[in-house]
Amino acid sequence: MVIRVEVIAGPAAGLLARIEARVSDLTPAMARIGMALVASIQENFELGHSPDGQPWKPSRRAMLQGGQTLVDTGALKSGIGFEASADQVAVGPSGPSLVYARIHQEGGVIRPKNAKALFFRGADGQARTVKAVRIPARPYLGMSAEDWNTIGDVLLTYLGAAANG
Repeated sequence: MVIRVEVIAGPAAGLLARIEARVSDLTPAMARIGMALVASIQENFELGHSPDGQPWKPSRRAMLQGGQTLVDTGALKSGIGFEASADQVAVGPSGPSLVYARIHQEGGVIRPKNAKALFFRGADGQARTVKAVRIPARPYLGMSAEDWNTIGDVLLTYLGAAANG
């Protein structure tokens, strides 16, 4: 018994050309991915946890004032944006929030640059003078398993549209 398989590429050539054209410029899909990731990060702020679901250590300000950790003025949360191009999307903080975004993401110690101490008003309104302030890491940027699924769905939908074109 002989089994013969014959592939004729002629009828598929149009489909392959449409897929190739879409793959050469993924900007529309990257923009959809960017919007989805920004929404996911903003949801992390609402829920007070990292992308992997780990709750953030509550801030003293949030505990004393009844607010949300990392959401005092809302600048960090609203400062998340994206930039899409033909083959990638970058998502992250921008604008004024860029200055303090890293310390909240990674944690660290803040020390004075040109003085002997830091001076500020605490969440309780009391004046404080300290040599350093330790900020715990509260990761808000990153990707969850759900985010990866969303990316896959967006790409499949975008490339699948070539079959209808």
